[in-house]
Amino acid sequence: MDSSPQPLPIEQAIDRLVEAANGIPDNEFPPPFRAAVNAFAEYDDQQAVRTRVAERLGDIRIPRAIGFLAVWLGCGVENGLDPEPATPYLMAAMLRLCRSITLPEPDEDALASEAAPVDRNTLDGLQFLGHGLVAHLARAPAARATYAGQAEVLAELERVEVEAVGCLWVHEILTKRSGTLLALHVEGHKGVRVRYENISNFFHLFTLLQAALADRMPGAQHVSADVVAVARGESQKEVIDSAWWHYGPPMVPEANVAATIWGELSPQCLPKIDGEQVMLLWPPLVTRHWDGNFFLPHLEAAPARVEVIDELTSAEFQVWQSRLNLPLAVPKPR
Repeated sequence: MDSSPQPLPIEQAIDRLVEAANGIPDNEFPPPFRAAVNAFAEYDDQQAVRTRVAERLGDIRIPRAIGFLAVWLGCGVENGLDPEPATPYLMAAMLRLCRSITLPEPDEDALASEAAPVDRNTLDGLQFLGHGLVAHLARAPAARATYAGQAEVLAELERVEVEAVGCLWVHEILTKRSGTLLALHVEGHKGVRVRYENISNFFHLFTLLQAALADRMPGAQHVSADVVAVARGESQKEVIDSAWWHYGPPMVPEANVAATIWGELSPQCLPKIDGEQVMLLWPPLVTRHWDGNFFLPHLEAAPARVEVIDELTSAEFQVWQSRLNLPLAVPKPR
């Protein structure tokens, strides 16, 4: 007969956790709280246990305890648990902490913020929450798409991110975009379809696109290993990159400075033609540079990448050439 002690009924164990969480000091996680968390390892259905813990986050008053549990929940999804059930509760907890922070209006005296600093416990809680919530959102595409479309959520995260880096991370993952696009080199009569993932602005896209097209397109230059490493989140060096081509929208069938894809904008701004995003590559008209700050912040759970998935045949390029009313390719001199 098995005489080993049995775990508490789950609701009783969670009640004990909430009680311990609400009793922790500002700057530490005492043994009763850690023991209450560690006790959940004894339960077979970790998905159900962690979902139930997430549902009770609203009963916890201590921000650092909420953040600790968000990281714990994030470790679970990193190890294969379903992130979708817990994500709404984590987001609700983050927004609740955000709304507890009062910041001066932009036109107010800057000294006002110094007179009333944001509570350290709240900032720590938001930082931990950011880690856990990003881990969930990176693996919960439906929830990520839902929150990315909620202007009030984005506005609240953006309001607080100047003080709370955890909010910055969550805002970043919600504003990153993924998709496919056609890059058409008009004079070179070449086109490729690429997949881009987790990109928040065109400068970041340009850098990774140039690296992907280095051996495929006329006008390609030397790829800087340092720049690409920073763009992929593999390095933190200070770098500068420059445009190899003039990047134009598909509606303007000529190289024109007035028809420029501006680097600060989101890739979601690139128009679609017949259901496909299209970017035109022309010889450079002006010198364009940008620095590595446009690649930040890097999120390990949602790395940025661009890869070629298809190269257009000559016939396929001609279809797009006709569709967009592009000029005929200029023949090379003999």
